Amino acid sequence: MKTKSLLHQILSEMSVEECIQEMLSPDLRGTTQEFADNIQAHPTGCIFVSPRPGDEIPDLIKSLQGQRRTPPLVCADVEKSARHFVPEAADFPTPMAMGAARDPRLIREMAISCARESRAIGINWTLAPVADINLNFLNCVTNTRSLGDQPGIHCDLLQPWIETLQANGLAATAKHFPGDGVDDRDQHLCTSVNSLPMSEWDATFGRVWKTVIDAGVMAIMPGHISLPAWQGYREDVAECLPATIDPRLLIDLLRERLGFQGVIISDAAVMVGLSSRAPEEERIIQFVEAGGDVYLFADPERDYQRLLKAFESGRITEERIRESASRIIHLKEQLGLFEDPFGPSPETAVRETAGKTSVEAAEAGLTLLKRDEHFPLDTSRVKKVLTITLSYDNEERPPRDLEAFDDELRAAGLDVDHHLNLDFRTLRKIAGDYDCVLLNYYVTQHMKMGTMRLIEHIPFKFWRSFVPDHPCVCHTTFGTPYVEYDLPFIGNLLCTYGPEETSQRAAAKAWLGKLTPKGKCPVRLPKTTVQPFTPYR
Repeated sequence: MKTKSLLHQILSEMSVEECIQEMLSPDLRGTTQEFADNIQAHPTGCIFVSPRPGDEIPDLIKSLQGQRRTPPLVCADVEKSARHFVPEAADFPTPMAMGAARDPRLIREMAISCARESRAIGINWTLAPVADINLNFLNCVTNTRSLGDQPGIHCDLLQPWIETLQANGLAATAKHFPGDGVDDRDQHLCTSVNSLPMSEWDATFGRVWKTVIDAGVMAIMPGHISLPAWQGYREDVAECLPATIDPRLLIDLLRERLGFQGVIISDAAVMVGLSSRAPEEERIIQFVEAGGDVYLFADPERDYQRLLKAFESGRITEERIRESASRIIHLKEQLGLFEDPFGPSPETAVRETAGKTSVEAAEAGLTLLKRDEHFPLDTSRVKKVLTITLSYDNEERPPRDLEAFDDELRAAGLDVDHHLNLDFRTLRKIAGDYDCVLLNYYVTQHMKMGTMRLIEHIPFKFWRSFVPDHPCVCHTTFGTPYVEYDLPFIGNLLCTYGPEETSQRAAAKAWLGKLTPKGKCPVRLPKTTVQPFTPYR
């Protein structure tokens, strides 16, 4: 490893211009060659890679070797699996399913798989885990990306998650400070608000942030989220700036009060939660002034020039720039990137263990939210079934279907017919031909911006026959657990918290009576209550 004095020597030999380049992390789309050409024309110390074939990433990294004094930090959203890059990687269930299982051992195995698969192809920094507490069931950013709505579960599981990722060479990033999951709005579309009083924030989000910092998390991502109780805008929360550009949150609260000294990386700069609050030419400058280190989705040419001009004008000091560069270079040293940007390929035994554990995790998190006489199915009577996946109806972004669920039913000897987003006329016509109708709701984050409500995703053409006149209708949600709020009349509801193949198979086994759901729902399900009316003044 590089010695501390040698790292200081590297930093002292770097120009201010090189230090500014360290602070940029572009998201360059297109082919790998186009990506490499752009970075070579406009060098940066960090790069973000979106999902692409994993075998392209080593070539990209090798093409950048020797271009700068320091190796690149390569970050990606590896939140629960590296499968977006490595198809053979184990696909673990969502964090909320992990919260339902409540087993630190499963979290550690997931983290080992994520870290080793990522490092083998050159990804050395994950923008995970999500530390947000899903207090508001209408929040559309956190939901099943969150471990739940109980701070204790977060603290118990985030610590081993972070420690295991980093022990296996993958830098962790807890997000989104000061905490998403309170507002019902989407920070992709506006600056969302964490509206808790500080006493309640300290007992919930503050407790979780202190846990991840004590666990040694190497990076924290502020969201485009405000905290009015700390910022001093209790009466007019719309005036609050997002944490991304407010030193009261990044310096006063995160650095000084909570004691975090690692790398602060912004959430994506293109999100409206930030772009609506500052002109484009000001955003990176205000982020750095607020205490930030790495600017995510930077324009490597324009944002470099903006920071350089801010330095030349005296608005940002050289000391401030070198402070961020020092943190970034230290992170590279911690990850061993000066010696080798890659880790060894996972052994067959490691992948087999991860695969088995992903199945175990999916089964452990499976939760029966409502039960009636149809659960489990009476397979002595139910032979022919109709499965219907209800999901976001969008031709430009067609939903992934749930084939593994049907495969598991067929393997048990059932005769299965399937439809995706079946129209009401057809359903009315054919439902009577089946012993059972299984309705599978597939609603997850980012399918439709600004909402996670089931009613916003299910095609309108289905609603007229939503409760078919059928003696056996079974309901499974392969995503949000809050389905019952929109469907209070249903008698049964099984929840997997996600659409992964392992979760699909676990759900099918449960309906067949081969698996008993043992997960404990990690969120409080909403109930409609009588509320007093407050007259307008």
